[in-house]
Amino acid sequence: VVTALGKALLDGDYGTRLQAAEALKKLGPQAVPGIPALIKALEDETDNVREEVLKALAAIGPGARDAVAALRTVMSSQQEPARGGLAAHALSKIGPEAGEAVPALIDVVEGGGRNVYTCVYAAQALGKLGAKAGSAIPALRRVIDLRGHSGGADLRIAAAAEALWRLDHEPEAMLRVLAEELSRREDPAISTNPENGKVR
Repeated sequence: VVTALGKALLDGDYGTRLQAAEALKKLGPQAVPGIPALIKALEDETDNVREEVLKALAAIGPGARDAVAALRTVMSSQQEPARGGLAAHALSKIGPEAGEAVPALIDVVEGGGRNVYTCVYAAQALGKLGAKAGSAIPALRRVIDLRGHSGGADLRIAAAAEALWRLDHEPEAMLRVLAEELSRREDPAISTNPENGKVR
């Protein structure tokens, strides 16, 4: 089945390719034999197929280690910022097997010029790589030192703090980021709306 889906993924018909990518995604780790075709399909001419391919590689998880180099290229590309986040997410799902992507992940997290979600997913990936991402610790600390920015930058800093906690067991950085975020809110207290019972 996977072999047939791999061939369909490179078919000339858009609908066939999209359905094949979606089917491989649903198979998850069982789709490992289809990785060569998935890597080729990362260059598909349509956005939807490329996105489904990235999701399929993420669903495969550690078994998609042969796709690390290709995922690193997509993540680092300035031409496809929206798909950079999906590539970084796939690397995070591959886990320690994606160790060779550490330098690129550091560059994305520390650079901050890309789509903020790409930076967030890259930081999360570093946090899941374990000992292989030890070289990222200084860069994560530098990102955390950027505290005080508003908007999307806070998401990157929070993700970096969580990654640092995972890699170096430093809960202090994450707690400081959370405390400063709460202090910037007009009303940091959690209260309940009596009209609907929902937390606001």
